[in-house]
Amino acid sequence: MTASNHRSHNRPCALIFARAPRLGKVKTRLEKALPPEAVLDIYKNLAADVMCSVRACIEEDAVLICFYPPDGRRQIVEWLGDRNSHLPQVGIELGERMKNSFMQAFQRGFSHAILLGTDLPDLPPEIIDEALSALKAGMPVIGPSADGGYYLIGFDRFNFNPAVFRPMPWGTAEVFARTIAEFRKSEPLPHILPEWQDIDAYSDLLDLIQRCSPPSSSASHTMACLKRLGMV
Repeated sequence: MTASNHRSHNRPCALIFARAPRLGKVKTRLEKALPPEAVLDIYKNLAADVMCSVRACIEEDAVLICFYPPDGRRQIVEWLGDRNSHLPQVGIELGERMKNSFMQAFQRGFSHAILLGTDLPDLPPEIIDEALSALKAGMPVIGPSADGGYYLIGFDRFNFNPAVFRPMPWGTAEVFARTIAEFRKSEPLPHILPEWQDIDAYSDLLDLIQRCSPPSSSASHTMACLKRLGMV
């Protein structure tokens, strides 16, 4: 066992799926209502809020940034710093890349892993803690998103089920239902987290503003960004 594996033993990790911060290449659905420069600024602040929630629950060196595209490492490090490990997403389609990222985490010796994206600015640490508790109890975990997909999925190294990442119409309202159907083909069944809304469309931002306006202190980076942009 390497020194890195030894430090990872019996610890959970978080796999943060992030795109390199390139103009016109992130959160493109928002560009129907906002200029690309504003969308890029929003994207970076969405991610900052997610990182804060994750770091409240998981040790710094167990937060793994899984970046895409594979040539985006330099931009990811310049943006997020070098405190975390940076792993390229390996594979053609999303399911393959998620499966491979879990495999990399377990190969590094982590006992449990959750995977989530960078578009959950008001996700509370309590939900991440709930996911980690389910994993420690031997159950996989999944969090349904309001659009029919899922915002978080997690496994321990012994119940990892790569079948849930088989090809499907990723990015559609079918994803959560089809993933649950795959889970039901074997044991154990997943613990299902509360539904949450990720940020894809302009209407999602408007909903976020309603949820996180004062006195709420949620999504502080994103809300400050939206205020600078004159949206709050």
